[in-house]
Amino acid sequence: MNLINPKIKSEQLIRFIQTSCQKEKVTDVLIGVSGGVDSATSLVLSVKALGKEHVHPVVLPFGSLSDQGGKDALSLIVSLGIPKKHVHIIDIKPFVESVVSYEKAMDDGRKGNIMARMRMVVLFDFAKKYNFLVVG
Repeated sequence: MNLINPKIKSEQLIRFIQTSCQKEKVTDVLIGVSGGVDSATSLVLSVKALGKEHVHPVVLPFGSLSDQGGKDALSLIVSLGIPKKHVHIIDIKPFVESVVSYEKAMDDGRKGNIMARMRMVVLFDFAKKYNFLVVG
């Protein structure tokens, strides 16, 4: 069984982010930050790869930012020293509700799928608008 060496893997991922940006001829990246481990890891690696001035976190709550995930996301962003002007908070609730309104009895699983896809729509549209690369 091969074990992952975290230091080596981190270095590989940092180089991958740098190389991907160079290949796509972009200097900045956009990251949807949820407060979870995956997005936190992507955020930290991106800051190490490009510097905090080139990282744009986006927090995409469904409604208010009162849940623990949103609080954790903002706490990490602040701790990394990312400029406030680079931090975006976009409430996806109006977008999701307009999509799910076609069926009154939509279950939570289907609604959750729509929420996840709406977050990606917002991220990729935002990235296209500013010529950023999405990291995830």
